[in-house]
Amino acid sequence: MREDISFRPKLGYLVITLIGTVFICVMMVFLIVTMMDSNDMSGGELNGMISYIIIMYVACVCILIFPVVLFFVRIRYILKENVLVIRRYFKTVEIYYTSIKSVEEVVDRSIFLFNFTPSVASSKQVWITYTDINGREGMVNISPAKKQEFLSALRSRIKDPEVFAPGGEKKASVKYQSWKALSPTKKSLYIAYVVGLIIIFVVIRVIR
Repeated sequence: MREDISFRPKLGYLVITLIGTVFICVMMVFLIVTMMDSNDMSGGELNGMISYIIIMYVACVCILIFPVVLFFVRIRYILKENVLVIRRYFKTVEIYYTSIKSVEEVVDRSIFLFNFTPSVASSKQVWITYTDINGREGMVNISPAKKQEFLSALRSRIKDPEVFAPGGEKKASVKYQSWKALSPTKKSLYIAYVVGLIIIFVVIRVIR
């Protein structure tokens, strides 16, 4: 019996979130130091303003860093003996190797930052089409950090070599593009999240 092999996701677009978090932390330190050097406020006013700024910045950092932390803690692509297990944020998908119809290397740049699904944060993906227990076609897109190692391990578990599409990376099919395949509710949530981040940065700019 072969051992389970676990793969982490590629960070991809979430690098921007990490950069934003570092930027906010640096700006917080700069702003507090500037205020402490100012003689325009009394001690009580200064302490109150600093406390307010710290609370606001902590909230901003939490909003930015939470998806990244959850992404790395929760998401995994696990190759077991007979099944591929894909752990997403709040859901786990199990796909039996015998039900897999195709495996493709895909480049999906449909809408950059909005090209984000519960298990993908990179435009370079692996798309797996399969048949679920009800006989319906399903598809998952994943982005292992070590993509070629993942594909090699997956090939060793799938008997039919024709399942793997030849020719390397291909352009994403519109049918399964990350953004276009999302439900209206999820699209609204992603838009609200991005708008919230923009508002936060605007507020920070005004306070400065």
